[in-house]
Amino acid sequence: MSSNLVSSTIPCVIFGFNRPDFLEQVLDSLKRQNISKLIIFIDGPRDKSDINLVEQSCEVAHRVDWTETEFVFKQENGGLLGIADNITRILSEYQAAVFVEDDCLPMPAFYSFMCAALRQFEHNKQVFSIGGYQIVEPEFFKDYSYSVVSGARFMCWGWATWKDRWELVRSYSQTYTTLFDNLNNVPGYAGCDIPTTARACALGAEQTWDTPVAITTLWLKQVHLIAVRGLIKNLGNSGTGTHDGTNYAHFHGRNVWQAPLENLMWPDDASLNKAYLDEVMKLLDTIFKNTPPSLLSRIAGKIKSVFTLKN
Repeated sequence: MSSNLVSSTIPCVIFGFNRPDFLEQVLDSLKRQNISKLIIFIDGPRDKSDINLVEQSCEVAHRVDWTETEFVFKQENGGLLGIADNITRILSEYQAAVFVEDDCLPMPAFYSFMCAALRQFEHNKQVFSIGGYQIVEPEFFKDYSYSVVSGARFMCWGWATWKDRWELVRSYSQTYTTLFDNLNNVPGYAGCDIPTTARACALGAEQTWDTPVAITTLWLKQVHLIAVRGLIKNLGNSGTGTHDGTNYAHFHGRNVWQAPLENLMWPDDASLNKAYLDEVMKLLDTIFKNTPPSLLSRIAGKIKSVFTLKN
């Protein structure tokens, strides 16, 4: 079946805030990637301390003169939760889009790979997203012939999706706290941190936009096709991110491919790859269960404090 996206514009969307230096690096990388439409969101300041850096981010965005660009500068701070509304806004206009946050540095092949994968799997409704961030080291894939691998974990560090997939997941994710028996039986095969993080978000102890998406795609049994050769270098752990933490540093730079990608190979079957699933679970177990200070411990403490306040 032919793709309807062949002649369609697939915008690259950037979410920025108060990290103009990171944003400049991301834009410099994307400048070389033949992007037909760029949309830049800059979130508004949380307080006076953010104003200067947010204004600098706006200035960096305004310097883009190498492609058609749309700027969306927010007066108020929408925070992480506002990202989901911004995605909805984009996918109300476009059939598919590529998304990057300002601390996710795209490698040279990132945008072209995302567009190719979006067109390849456009009609496979089992696939929710294409991911550019790979946490498993290249050695694992030495005998694997395809360009993507099917996983259960939604990775929002450089990703892409389609309008119809987003609308379906968004309709469920508005009430995601009712899924899996009110989040009491969230499966752990997408990562040992997912069930705990979901319950923390439901209680207000954590704020993320991607956790409802992750839970909903698990519920719908959708998969995420991740680039075997990682196409995103995470610039995080600078102390500027809401969810900055030592645990996530273990992911960064494990698999980053800085050369062009040629001879892309796509699997006919997008079902979960069990060997990859097991490898991701093993890696996450090692990071989140054995690395102090544990993110899970921090979240558990927040949950406990919420219960204490309620009681």
